[in-house]
Amino acid sequence: MNTEDIVIVNNPTGIAGVEIQEGYAGDEMHYNHMIKYIEEHGAKSQKDYEYIKTKMDVDNFIEYNILQIYCDNRDWPGNNVRIWRKRTQAYEPNSLYGHDGRWRWLVFDLDYGFGLFKGESPVQNNSLEMATQADGPYYPNPPWSTFLLRSLLENESFKNQFINTFADRLNTIYKPDVVINRIEAMEEIYYPNIANHIARWKLHNNKVENWSNEIEVMKKFARYRPQHIYQHIINYFGLTGTASIKVDMNEGGAIKINSVNILDKDTLWEGTYFTDIPIKVQAIPSPGFVFAGWEGVVQSEEDTVVINLKQNSYLKAHFKEI
Repeated sequence: MNTEDIVIVNNPTGIAGVEIQEGYAGDEMHYNHMIKYIEEHGAKSQKDYEYIKTKMDVDNFIEYNILQIYCDNRDWPGNNVRIWRKRTQAYEPNSLYGHDGRWRWLVFDLDYGFGLFKGESPVQNNSLEMATQADGPYYPNPPWSTFLLRSLLENESFKNQFINTFADRLNTIYKPDVVINRIEAMEEIYYPNIANHIARWKLHNNKVENWSNEIEVMKKFARYRPQHIYQHIINYFGLTGTASIKVDMNEGGAIKINSVNILDKDTLWEGTYFTDIPIKVQAIPSPGFVFAGWEGVVQSEEDTVVINLKQNSYLKAHFKEI
């Protein structure tokens, strides 16, 4: 990619005025035209939604918002927003990732996440509600900053993908053990030098144990955050609850639930999903094997099934050698 074709915009449509970090004056108009279109047409109809998807990468936007909401970033969405695109004449769907001319979101400045300056209460904060509030204050979530997400959530397809992807992440990379292990791995890297760092910059009252206490705040946030997120989603969307699904398979393939690839045939995988939102499950045979059928909550020989979970369930994929 030619670096001269990269456009980066800070706080797009913000009341403080747009800032072009990379690019030229006027490069923001591509984004502004998309927002204007949504203001005039909305995103509820599938026709309008399909058009919007030619202007922005909705998969990226969903992942970005999930991260910010999970972390409870309190210096967002009315601040610290970065979007980028490759400058193209039109949408180029067959190009390499990032080269298609659509807007994508950058993660920038998460200092106010994971409970900084807020003690232990942020783990309960309803950041989903904050990120979709239509009449928020000047800071941190004025109406312009929540407009895009709450508009897209009016579309059934986007809403279901948002909810399912959030569940996918809570079942994988945002699981308490996974996040805590990552925090501890980073703590181990920094610990040998942290005493000198604290002394040099006069931090944490010159006590390493105070730094360690802040690490414990983050670990406690990671431990309890998912249970609050599940409830926030249930309340916001008026859902009836959650159910777990245990997924099993024999040798010869893998399973994909929504966006999660399950490859380990020796471990019974379990995830929690929302009972009102259908999940997509796909059996993927390995070379030399074919899919032979589902056992459990669904009995079918179709390799891809849609399941409406009503209770805790079990599902096994059978593969056979060709």
